[in-house]
Amino acid sequence: MNTNHYSKADLHLHTNLTDGFFPPEKMVQAALKAQLNVIAITDHDLIKPALLARDYVQRHRLPIEVIVGEEITTRQGELIGLFLKKRVPPMLDIFQAAERVKKQGGLVIIPHPLRVIFGFGPSLKTIEKLNHERLADGIEIYNFWDYGFGLARARQKNNGHWHLANIGSSDSHHYKTIGKIYTLFPGRHAEDLKKAILRRQTRPFKPNLLFVKRKEELRHLWLRLRHPRSNQRLAKISFKTKLLHMLK
Repeated sequence: MNTNHYSKADLHLHTNLTDGFFPPEKMVQAALKAQLNVIAITDHDLIKPALLARDYVQRHRLPIEVIVGEEITTRQGELIGLFLKKRVPPMLDIFQAAERVKKQGGLVIIPHPLRVIFGFGPSLKTIEKLNHERLADGIEIYNFWDYGFGLARARQKNNGHWHLANIGSSDSHHYKTIGKIYTLFPGRHAEDLKKAILRRQTRPFKPNLLFVKRKEELRHLWLRLRHPRSNQRLAKISFKTKLLHMLK
């Protein structure tokens, strides 16, 4: 694929307004430094951080676009809603949550499927049904925090049947990891990205992180252990419950 006319997007970022470590403005500045064209702020069950980031960009006329997003806690796993106008409440049935995203013209991305630690992805059966009901638009193939555990290959294999847009995201909670993994799309603007997702024209990009990843991964883990600010609703879903759901 010729990527000369492709731009870079990181569609899964967290701020200190949920379980990240830095404010929206700091994450925007880091995204600029990483030469990203589009980002999505996707804090847990909130859109306020994304609105703050978008306002900051517009106020300072920065050369980057912010998509209003949300990582939504559902009873069957997390979903990412993009291009949102209203917050989707947590702990709904996953299909109800996806419908609420779609009704406001948004896109539904499946984050970190098959992962049950530091995140709760929907099961393969759930993704199959979401896709069958046309309630899913993209799937994270690469995620910075789990790409080295063999999950990407399983995701690619299953998406060979689903034909969802392929997404790569950093899932950053720390400004130093923004843009380590990203999505390439034809065009330049957020609306171009939206069209590319709907047309399945995106490409997840993973540079060779073998030697540079571990330091940031360990830093992130250390911060998470010292400051356990994980999403409280998700924390109430036990590991056993997550695992049993994934094995259904």
